[in-house]
Amino acid sequence: MKTIISLWLSLWVLGPITAQPFNIGHRQLTFIDADRNDRPILTELYYPSATTGDNVPVSDVGGETYPLVAFGHGFVMEWSAYANIWNALVPEGYIIAFPRTETGISPDHLTFARDLAFIIRAIQEEGKTVGSPFFGRVDSTSCVMGHSMGGGSSFLAVQFNEDISAIVNFAAAETNPSAIDVCPTIHIPALIFAGGNDCITPPETNQVVMYDSLASDCKTLVQITGASHCQFAEQNVLCSFGELTCTPAPEIAREEQHRLVDTLLIPWLAYYLKGSCQASVDFQSILMSLNEWTALQDCAPCIPVSTSELKKDPSFQVYPMPSSGDFYLKGPSGLQPKTICIYNFYGVPVYQQELESRKNGIWEISTRLNPGVYSIGVSYSGQVETLKLIIQ
Repeated sequence: MKTIISLWLSLWVLGPITAQPFNIGHRQLTFIDADRNDRPILTELYYPSATTGDNVPVSDVGGETYPLVAFGHGFVMEWSAYANIWNALVPEGYIIAFPRTETGISPDHLTFARDLAFIIRAIQEEGKTVGSPFFGRVDSTSCVMGHSMGGGSSFLAVQFNEDISAIVNFAAAETNPSAIDVCPTIHIPALIFAGGNDCITPPETNQVVMYDSLASDCKTLVQITGASHCQFAEQNVLCSFGELTCTPAPEIAREEQHRLVDTLLIPWLAYYLKGSCQASVDFQSILMSLNEWTALQDCAPCIPVSTSELKKDPSFQVYPMPSSGDFYLKGPSGLQPKTICIYNFYGVPVYQQELESRKNGIWEISTRLNPGVYSIGVSYSGQVETLKLIIQ
């Protein structure tokens, strides 16, 4: 069974790459942060392109825009150590940015965090600037990501850019100021990878504590069995030297560690940055299917419902019916729903949305669900009301 599942996962990972055959373009830009005494931030960018190469045009297939990932490097490591990251994500339709700052032996973690937050804002601004090579190609969604020191700095970065959509890190290290201390202020979705054989930043004193401290509505910690600290990146002399001074040694190959990361990272990003409901289902299925890792997860509950629970006179209404996937939810005055969860025919949650307060009692819901019959669970005042949804 394990062999069959592994083959299925390999096909899943290759599937999106085949469906979106983006090549990898590369461009080096320097962004200037005027709010920090015109601080220059040299940045390496990798992006979807029609042809592979330096300074080639960004792909404009179908007028598509691409979510942005800002990646923070590890201690005394260069951006080039993370080719595995851009080779996995760019073909899937993401722009990856690597700031080349704070690479010395005395890095300023807070400054590096500000750099990560700033380049997300700066590159998204490039997407709005006529004449920029990225004009019209940068999506509004973004993820701050990092490894080791860069992972810890990714936590620090969130406070400096409220528009960051999600956070992912690998073998995140404690920083100064403390990444752990800032975690209770972070509410965006989080995916944390840890190595079971990480002797540089052991999970018990680093990633597990960070995970426990996060206030994210949905957070997942994946500890890969036998994985090491440095093998989240490509071969790097300085990182490997540090790893030789401690135990335990890695028990899986670097390529296998990368494959396992990609197996979860790709659908997770597709859900949170691209809004693919199917990717959310795939991520959960993969997470629970394999024994190559142990996982912790804490997400806002989505209570399964069935169409047999439909009321004759429901408090809430859905219109138009059928819909194209975009519809309105209407409720009585003074009744404030907290969450809607949409379930497919099999009872699998495929969409969830927190609802803000509306005086008029009308909420606009926009989904990308396929045609079919669904049930909606509207959560309010400790109750769940079930509605029917038909999408054509």
